[in-house]
Amino acid sequence: MSVVLEKFVIHADNVIQIAEWIRDGRGLAHWTSVDLSDSSFGLSTPALTNGVQTPKPSWKAGDQPDPIIFDPPDIEVARYELFRRFHVAIRRGRSGLSLKCTDGASRRIRAALASAGEGSYQTFAYDSQDALIYKRVGTEPLTKFLEAL
Repeated sequence: MSVVLEKFVIHADNVIQIAEWIRDGRGLAHWTSVDLSDSSFGLSTPALTNGVQTPKPSWKAGDQPDPIIFDPPDIEVARYELFRRFHVAIRRGRSGLSLKCTDGASRRIRAALASAGEGSYQTFAYDSQDALIYKRVGTEPLTKFLEAL
């Protein structure tokens, strides 16, 4: 377990669940990846389940969560806006059962994420075959965010 020196930032989609864990005294545990092929993997769980530390949720997660947070002031909620939307080419996966972005599309997505800056993320609009890049435009304390709900 580590001491939180900077605020832990969560996505607004997860606020209600995480606020319940904090309110109930279960805390928040964030697990990072040990899978070298998926280093962006991260998962949040309650720190405590039935009074004991929550076991690691996946083989991809490290043995211990980092950080573990029990205080609402240590959590901030990120605000995002659409930064860029563009069409991407796809191809069939090796097995023929999945669809993947082409190498060129993957390069465009990575470049757009780098341009959007730290904390940005990408989703995919399947109906139009577009990549959507979201840029973090700010954060606000969890307690202030909950007051506005």
